[in-house]
Amino acid sequence: MNNIEPSENPQFYKWGVFYYNPDDERILVPKRVKAMGWTFNFAKPEVYHFLFIVGIVIWLTNSFG
Repeated sequence: MNNIEPSENPQFYKWGVFYYNPDDERILVPKRVKAMGWTFNFAKPEVYHFLFIVGIVIWLTNSFG
């Protein structure tokens, strides 16, 4: 039996960079190289909502700051 952590499995990476696993409930997952930090699970809609809000905040900060 293969007990590999899903975030370490290359089949769940789009273009080798973006983690995409709809069966993984986590929104933040550790990167394949643990020392590199964390990444988003781009299969979750919450990730896109978060990135949109961050983009709006950055845009508003640059526009009115």
